[in-house]
Amino acid sequence: MQSTNNCDIIQPDVYSLHYNKDLWDPEDAKEFIPERHPMAFMPFGQGSRNCIGMRFGLMKIKLCWAQFLSPYKISIGDKTKNNFIIREILVIQPDAVYIKHEKSKYYFLLFFC
Repeated sequence: MQSTNNCDIIQPDVYSLHYNKDLWDPEDAKEFIPERHPMAFMPFGQGSRNCIGMRFGLMKIKLCWAQFLSPYKISIGDKTKNNFIIREILVIQPDAVYIKHEKSKYYFLLFFC
């Protein structure tokens, strides 16, 4: 056993753990195999008692976007058509949406990010 000095950072090699062929599959650790345990990968847990870090992280991202966009007024651009043309590939999405932005006279600053 080896001791460390003060302020040393010890971090496990997570990449090697996630791709360890002894734990997952000797063939290919990246391959999706439906027979594996369904809870083999759940970084934030499952169900109503999942990690509060996931909700905190999402809230933090939303607050950062609010701070980033707060000096601007976002509105629909002039080129956007009133009747959207819907395309279905993987998700249903409009063909094109144009936006315009301008400096807002009502600017507030958030100190969360």
